[in-house]
Amino acid sequence: MADNYLEKKMEEYRAGRMGRPSQGVGRGRRVPYPASTSVVLIGLEPSTARAVAETLTALGAKVGATASCGIAAGCGVRIYPDDTDIAADLAARSESLTCTVTNPAGRAIAGSRHIVIAPAGAEAKTGAVTISGGSPAELPMLVAALASHASTAEELIIRLG
Repeated sequence: MADNYLEKKMEEYRAGRMGRPSQGVGRGRRVPYPASTSVVLIGLEPSTARAVAETLTALGAKVGATASCGIAAGCGVRIYPDDTDIAADLAARSESLTCTVTNPAGRAIAGSRHIVIAPAGAEAKTGAVTISGGSPAELPMLVAALASHASTAEELIIRLG
C-alpha cells in the first residue's frame, strides 16, 4: 500500500498538483506543512544537501545536517560535526526526529524513518519502498513530501534518473 501511495504522490508532483489545497481546506489556502517535522541530512553531496535543506526550512521543518554535507552555518540548519552526537543533542532538547536522509552508505538514526538518495543503478534493498526515475530538480520537494508523510515504511529509497 505504501508503494502505491508514494507512486501516486510522485505522479501528482510531476503533474504540478502537489501542494494544492485539499478539499475542505478552502479555496486558495494550502495545507500547512507539519511543524513537528524534523529532518537530519547525513553524508549527502553539498549541492543536494543545500537544495533539500532550503526546501525543508522554507516549509517550516527543523533541519540538521552533518558538517560533511557542506552547508554553511547560519542558514537555519543546525550543523553537527558527525552523526554520533545527533541523538544525544535531540534528547537534550526534548525533540524527536521524523526522518534521516542519507546516501546509500548511510544509516538512519534510531527511531526515525530512513530516506536514501541513491544513483540510478543502485541495488534495491529487500523490504524497502523504492521510487525510481526522480530527477535532481524534483528531489527537494520529493524528500519534503516523504518526510512529512506518516508512512509505515521504515526505509524509503529515491533512485535518481
